[in-house]
Amino acid sequence: MCGIAGAVGLTPDARPDVERVRAMSCRIAHRGPDGEGVWVSPSGRAVLAHRRLSIIDIETGQQPMVDAESGGTRALVFNGEVYNYRELRDALRGQGAHFRTESDTEVLLRLVARDGAGAVDALRGMFAFIAWDDVRGELVVARDRVGKKPLFYVEDGGCLYFASSLRALRETAPAELTIDREALALYLALGYIPAPYTIYTRVRKLPAAHVATLAGGALRARRFWDLAPEDPPFEGTYEQALDALEERLGTAVEIRLRSDVPLGVFLSGGIDSSLIAALAARHAGAPVATFSIGFDDQAFDESPFAAEVARHLGAEHHLFRVHADVQQLLPQLVWHFGEPYADSSALPTWVLAEQTRRHVVVALGGDGGDEGFAG
Repeated sequence: MCGIAGAVGLTPDARPDVERVRAMSCRIAHRGPDGEGVWVSPSGRAVLAHRRLSIIDIETGQQPMVDAESGGTRALVFNGEVYNYRELRDALRGQGAHFRTESDTEVLLRLVARDGAGAVDALRGMFAFIAWDDVRGELVVARDRVGKKPLFYVEDGGCLYFASSLRALRETAPAELTIDREALALYLALGYIPAPYTIYTRVRKLPAAHVATLAGGALRARRFWDLAPEDPPFEGTYEQALDALEERLGTAVEIRLRSDVPLGVFLSGGIDSSLIAALAARHAGAPVATFSIGFDDQAFDESPFAAEVARHLGAEHHLFRVHADVQQLLPQLVWHFGEPYADSSALPTWVLAEQTRRHVVVALGGDGGDEGFAG
């Protein structure tokens, strides 16, 4: 993960606070230990900041990435990965585009320069990004299809301030933020606060699968994708459906293995993560590293199932255990979430991610399989 922050004037004469954006960047330093940068547009109307975790093109993928062909008037900050960046880069090169890096960030920059907000339709990945064109006064802000990458924003003094972290906006706000009672009610009913709400009245989340632009001095967002497409029902046989599904899943896993850093798989032993681990093992060309969490309470411990799958796949398996004192992590989790969140699985997931990071930088997981297949 990386961290992004930025600010844009809603009108041509509005100028954001550069030092506030720098302070926001400091609040998300933990999201990107490998690099940092701040860009102020020539007009001063936009400020972009980035904290980098290097995954693709470690040497030349620094951000904010400025488009040299624009004379330094167009730039972008990006958190996530565009998995089909190689195919998009080849297509753009075929249309005469030139690239100075091997990064997916530059592919995204070129795509936004060409298509504006329409660039999101071509992306396969997990992402949140902010792009600004200083000559045209055009802003493009987007979040991936299922909201894997966070993006919060608030309007202050005629400017919009964006950040990967709710805490970055709260701790740099010029006045204390107030609790949104409607959002609190939603939390008590659902166990989380759905977009576009946050726990604070003026701060909003950009919803998943939405892209936003400036229009009439305000941010205008639209949905660009929905989980339930209007495609006709599959008319083949059950076996043909299985073959088609296996091909799609295989492609999805294969392109997610594109990385310039060590990569592994979170393995619970359930259907979703086991299937992903199996497909990763098929496409990796080497034993895949798998990581599991175990519990002292046998009623919750699924680690034997994960170990069995790992043995079957010939994986390099790692098991970590969660002990009763895990509740000591609660203050740290609250600090990072920035608002109420009632899913207790966040505790073992935190432990798993913390331990896995000692071995690899990126890990695939099975989360989302239940939702994508209707439970």
